[in-house]
Amino acid sequence: MRILVCWSGEQSRLVAIALSRWLSAVLPPIRPWPVQIAPSPTYDDEPPCGLQTIITMMVITRDNLSMLAKTEELPDTMAVLVDLEKDELDGSLRAYPAWVLKESAFVDMMLTLNYIVEPPHARTRVIHRARWVWHRIQAQLQVVLDPPFGCKPTSGQRSQSTARNHLVTAAPPCLQAS
Repeated sequence: MRILVCWSGEQSRLVAIALSRWLSAVLPPIRPWPVQIAPSPTYDDEPPCGLQTIITMMVITRDNLSMLAKTEELPDTMAVLVDLEKDELDGSLRAYPAWVLKESAFVDMMLTLNYIVEPPHARTRVIHRARWVWHRIQAQLQVVLDPPFGCKPTSGQRSQSTARNHLVTAAPPCLQAS
């Protein structure tokens, strides 16, 4: 199952990359494909053939909220809210199921996706893997995003550019080639 992880803006891009790197560690049938979106979504790069697109996951932040609220409603779309609450969504975004980016919501989102994948996995396995993955996503994001994920680097910590490079190139251990 292919999931388009849509982003617009730097903060949204970093979250989309982190989610794309780790979603299949929870549910192996998921093949995330990060895609930059504009007011009228266009997909320049086609995802790999042979995988069925079922879900579009939009990463929404305060920085891209006003632009995304103007987009047309897309079928089979869910929203991941980075620095927003559900009641802050406007326009067509209110129609989407939305999860605030925190551990309990991430686990719930993965359980929801588990109902769609074939074959579905045991609920306890999904919960365990989602919690394990959440801590890795949170660790990657805390050095590049503003609070609540972390703070600016101080002496002895990686710079934001170093952290971004690590985030873009790091793959979860279960996805690395042996």
